[in-house]
Amino acid sequence: MDPTYLNLLRTAFEEYLAALDHPLVTDDDPLPYDYPYVTEAKWRFLADAMLQDELREFTNRLHEWRDMLKRWQAWNMVVSVKEAMPAWDLRREFMDPLMHTCLMMPSAVRDLATFVGTNSLHQVRLHTEGTYRDTLEGDSSSADPVPRSLTRRQKEARLSRLAAPLQGSDQFISRLRQIDDETNRTRTKDYRNLNSHAIGPRIALGHTRMVTRKTVPATRMEPQADGTGRLVEIPGNYIASYSFGGLEPLDLEVARAANFEQYIASRKCFDSFTALLKVHCAKLPRADA
Repeated sequence: MDPTYLNLLRTAFEEYLAALDHPLVTDDDPLPYDYPYVTEAKWRFLADAMLQDELREFTNRLHEWRDMLKRWQAWNMVVSVKEAMPAWDLRREFMDPLMHTCLMMPSAVRDLATFVGTNSLHQVRLHTEGTYRDTLEGDSSSADPVPRSLTRRQKEARLSRLAAPLQGSDQFISRLRQIDDETNRTRTKDYRNLNSHAIGPRIALGHTRMVTRKTVPATRMEPQADGTGRLVEIPGNYIASYSFGGLEPLDLEVARAANFEQYIASRKCFDSFTALLKVHCAKLPRADA
């Protein structure tokens, strides 16, 4: 490897290690791994083991995201003072997979919160309501023995219905909807969705999708009384239209700040969920009774 390039990497990594000493804009404490209000309640069907396991995995995901954001912030401090080519080299060597994973996290965590919330609140209701049945929309049934996969919208609607009778659930559902919301998709140029299903924006450098195709209403020229013509739409008719466009890259710091706000929203969602779960676990018989 070229000695000059090696020296760039070594020097930059030392600068990165020094930058790691800077806290996040809002540095928070690690989440707990033990949830005594779950283990202190009396459950059936191994529900306590399931809830503990899923809460810990939720915690792991948030801790992983927090640590990646700290690394992203530190690298931003390093590359922001570099010339264009060294900055490009450092992003390629150290930052691209890190930033990509962070930008995928809001969607992943929203789905995770829906999954864990559904399982946990379903068990709470199963153990506190005598007429509540152990069935969920999408389960196998005599009419349809194959489990049915639900869309995100369907899963969240199922969770909302399931949580509605539980006092205090409104805040959890509201905060869930603030993760991977329209504001985040706009600020990140719909990075997660486009990179998962089409061609999304790059980060820091390089335009994509220089030519785009879309369907538009068909038009025709309509003569006017003064002898001129005017384009008018043909109702119900559409044609393909091709145009030069170009999707600009995400700014490093704008993307990081937006992602950090999504992390904070996810922490608040987690806090609302665990507070809700704690209240309703207290209504169960005690395990030592």
